[in-house]
Amino acid sequence: MARRARNTGGGTVKETRSRCSDGSEKRVVERARGSRRTVTTTQTWPNGNTSTSTRTTWRQRREQRPDPRPEPRPIVSDNDASEVDDGMDDGMGDPRDDGMDSGMDAGTGSGSDESPSDSEPADAAGPGPAAPADDPPVVAEAGVHPQHPVDGSQYDRSRMRMAGQVEYDAFVTQNEIRGNPTSFVDDVEAEIAKFRNSRQLVQDNGVILNTNEGIGAWREAARVLAGQGSFAPLEWNDYLALAAEDHCDDQGPRGATGHYGSDRSSPFDRISRYGTWGGSAAENLAYGGSDGGGFMLQLYIDDGVADRGHRHAMLNPALKLVGMHHCQHRGYGGMLAVAYAVSFTPSAHGERQLDARALN
Repeated sequence: MARRARNTGGGTVKETRSRCSDGSEKRVVERARGSRRTVTTTQTWPNGNTSTSTRTTWRQRREQRPDPRPEPRPIVSDNDASEVDDGMDDGMGDPRDDGMDSGMDAGTGSGSDESPSDSEPADAAGPGPAAPADDPPVVAEAGVHPQHPVDGSQYDRSRMRMAGQVEYDAFVTQNEIRGNPTSFVDDVEAEIAKFRNSRQLVQDNGVILNTNEGIGAWREAARVLAGQGSFAPLEWNDYLALAAEDHCDDQGPRGATGHYGSDRSSPFDRISRYGTWGGSAAENLAYGGSDGGGFMLQLYIDDGVADRGHRHAMLNPALKLVGMHHCQHRGYGGMLAVAYAVSFTPSAHGERQLDARALN
């Protein structure tokens, strides 16, 4: 492993190169400037395939944090989840054995969906941070979904006021993946059986899906599920669901992807519309014609994302709250936005919006 560090104007750059057990070479470039930290991970396999992802995190300034106030009362559940501390290393260790980085697509940061630049992004004009570059969108097709029943009887749906059926199924599936991961090994292996060659998966409707990484991403997911261990479940939060709905309503009709809205709002801007989030926050996005369980399964596999950032956001033991929204998407048929936070205190505006927009 080779490491290199240097100072730049107003910040630092650290570069790490390493070789993974599967023969691939990984290059991680970490740039820090003020409260912003950007990490670009590039992985190159012996066959020439390359996967690149970028995540950007912003630490909340302590002096800007309000005095601690009681969090919204959680749903009745014998499970509990958590969020991220700083968006860099989630502290839970890398459950994989392939030498890949365990940094996650969460924290006061977000999952990405486009090609990153190797140069330092310019500071954004105004109060908001510059947009991070994005990985390829995570796409969940209709044929990708858990084949076994997932029990959600422990959750009180009457207290999930922003959850429709897709959101409820995704919420329950995500917590099942956190708490009982081995139950999903057969589901991933069923997907592996659909590969016609190392790169192409034949879906249930006969459509051929050209994957980003190939069958190896599915095999890696099955291996990690089998040895993952358990994490406490997440608690549903309607105010985070409001923020997720905002992004869906913005992107769906336009067929857009990525974590920044048409008004340049970040995931954290959208969450802040409805109250104060504590510690850190995160966002996962998935696109396609799947059901709730299928979206979560595909986010876990995380095909095309070198650092498996979406998976690590799902599993981060620091995350406690989650809200989701599903909508129609002009380009992919459907979209699921997932917002996370360590804690959240709603504002009066947030409470009024929830009363106006709640499904129940």
